[in-house]
Amino acid sequence: MIDVFSIYSTLSLTLSSILPQVIFVILTISGPIYLKIWIDNKNFKHKINNQLKQDLSVDDLKKILSEVPEKKYPYGYAKAQQILGNKYRDIPNIDYKENNLKLTIQAYNDSLRIFRPTIYRYGILKSTKYKYDYATTQFNLGLAYFYLSKIRDQKKNIKMSIKAYTEAQKAFEIEKYQLDYTNTQSNLGIAYIKLSEIEDSSGNNEKAMDAFEECLDTFDQYLKEHNSNNHDYNGIEYAKAMVSYGRAIAKKEITKENLNKAIYCYEKALGIITLETSPIHYAFIQMHLGDAYVSYSDIEDKENKLKIGIETYNNSLDIFNIDNFPIQYAKIQLLLGNAYIYLSQIQNRESNLKIAINNYKQVLNIFQVANYPIQYAKVLNNLGYAFIHLSEVRDKEDNLKNATNAYRNVLSVFTKSRYPIQYATAQINEGLTYIHLSKIRNKKENLKKAL
Repeated sequence: MIDVFSIYSTLSLTLSSILPQVIFVILTISGPIYLKIWIDNKNFKHKINNQLKQDLSVDDLKKILSEVPEKKYPYGYAKAQQILGNKYRDIPNIDYKENNLKLTIQAYNDSLRIFRPTIYRYGILKSTKYKYDYATTQFNLGLAYFYLSKIRDQKKNIKMSIKAYTEAQKAFEIEKYQLDYTNTQSNLGIAYIKLSEIEDSSGNNEKAMDAFEECLDTFDQYLKEHNSNNHDYNGIEYAKAMVSYGRAIAKKEITKENLNKAIYCYEKALGIITLETSPIHYAFIQMHLGDAYVSYSDIEDKENKLKIGIETYNNSLDIFNIDNFPIQYAKIQLLLGNAYIYLSQIQNRESNLKIAINNYKQVLNIFQVANYPIQYAKVLNNLGYAFIHLSEVRDKEDNLKNATNAYRNVLSVFTKSRYPIQYATAQINEGLTYIHLSKIRNKKENLKKAL
């Protein structure tokens, strides 16, 4: 009879006696191989990390990505995609801006396959291997979608921007990354302001204000804790957030209280951002301040508020001149023209209307029909309005003819099929102008044109 227990015992003793030798042999043969693989992998990662710290071109990054398979070194692959996205985003070529932004978004999304969150709890990102990289990539993705919204599919891309900023906000822990958190909140507020101009004005504006309020509270705390100078980078970012908050308040509802708050925000920002320290931001704040005062003129002290608004618009033109900033120059000239139209209703009617007409003509030198058809038509509409009112003061027939020419050019853009409402408004304005002309000469002919 076979003694199974005895056989098992004997086999166990034999194995236990030779196992160390077996392991030793295996390690002796395979150890150097695995050690070499480990060292090579370590050196490879070190090489890639050093390369990614350099100032690389798009071609350099593409070459690195061809050498770094996603599975071999996930972090290096994702980091290279992240940097590639930044490079595409910052390429200044206007002709290819849309395509570059699409490539930016693709690169960021490729990096997010690696920098993805692992655990969400109660809507808060609790754990991820690359939490900060995930947050910064989402922030940059928000920027890319926001820039793309200025070119195409505005509502869709703004919503994608908001989604990305919201993800970044969840990942940036306020205790560890205060400035990143506040910058994300500020950009989120700006995106909501833009969305409020397209849909749900009140709701999205409230969300913008909430974002700015939290941003400013966090900024205040940070500046106090770090004794930060108002004129350093952080102080300027705080001022920019203050300006955005002021804009949100001003858009909420045109009331005395809201406009006073907005003006306070702009003036506080101007205590930090000056013409010398940050001229472009200074010019934008002056423009927003002008908007606030012109809006205030509808509530009280019309003449004085309009004059202050005009003065601040002119301050912005110290920077936004026609040579260096033609688009911003044109926008300020349009705002000045509107302000002078309002001012003409209470004083110096003829001279203020003439100034407004000159402002609108300056705008049309920039916003030409070939490149800016919608802006071109809107300005012509304002120009026609100014000529009609000037005709009530002097050169009636000439100014009415100028008005009809303006409205006729408006109709070349606002066609019945594409812009039915704007088309109808321009038709009515042109018809009324012909009615006025019929009272001077060619009554039958001008009344027929009015119809």
